[in-house]
Amino acid sequence: MRAREWYSSSAVTRFRPSHICFILQNISSISEGRYPPPPASGYTDLGTSIQVSPRPGAKFTRVVEISAELTARLNKAGIDGVITLLHYEDGVSLERMAHLLGYIWHRPIGEGAIKRRIHRAIRYCVGEDRREESYYQWRKDGKNASVFKTSSFNH
Repeated sequence: MRAREWYSSSAVTRFRPSHICFILQNISSISEGRYPPPPASGYTDLGTSIQVSPRPGAKFTRVVEISAELTARLNKAGIDGVITLLHYEDGVSLERMAHLLGYIWHRPIGEGAIKRRIHRAIRYCVGEDRREESYYQWRKDGKNASVFKTSSFNH
């Protein structure tokens, strides 16, 4: 799993690969109503204060909505969606996942195959609207071309 990046709740507004990965890494706390805190920066606040006008509802309501939609989309992705959730949410390594699936399927599975399944499931989730077609049909039609930049999706 790649090193965690942090996004403010106002920055996570769309179904981009980097935002999807961030939400998946924090999906448990987000679904419980807790937004992940920013990483420690090493800087000390010297007491400057900014007045913010209150808004009704949680500041990260949009992130919660995206999280729920992301879960629904991953559910449509079958085993690849499960693998993706296990990897990001539970931190199961590619090596461990390959070993477990190889045991279940009675054939060797490489880490590369697991990584490709995760990439494919996330690509299926990219975009504002939920896909009309099933995950299987989307894969069969070859619409799963990569949307990842090299820097946005590393393990």
